[in-house]
Amino acid sequence: MTINGCIRILSGPAYPVQRQTPAELARRLHNFCDNIDHHFWPDSVSLLDDTLFQMSAVTGPKNITDAYLLGLAVRNHGRLATFDRGIPLNAVPGGRPGNLVVIPSV
Repeated sequence: MTINGCIRILSGPAYPVQRQTPAELARRLHNFCDNIDHHFWPDSVSLLDDTLFQMSAVTGPKNITDAYLLGLAVRNHGRLATFDRGIPLNAVPGGRPGNLVVIPSV
């Protein structure tokens, strides 16, 4: 899901940085995923899991995937790295500030 969304968004005409084709982005992501520090997490959580998600903290449709990815990171004792400053940490009750890393814009 994450790779599909990344390729979809970054190859779209609205993305403000240098445009790349889906094939170019897939090649770059493939190289990134080959890095020894990369770990694949299967799509193994559900937004319906009340022990992992506080859906009342999800403020709108744009936060659904963000909350899901944060929950996946928390479940796997990892971190979600993002450019999005609006991800509600409280949507995942077990989430800690270390689980959400906001990458500063350049």
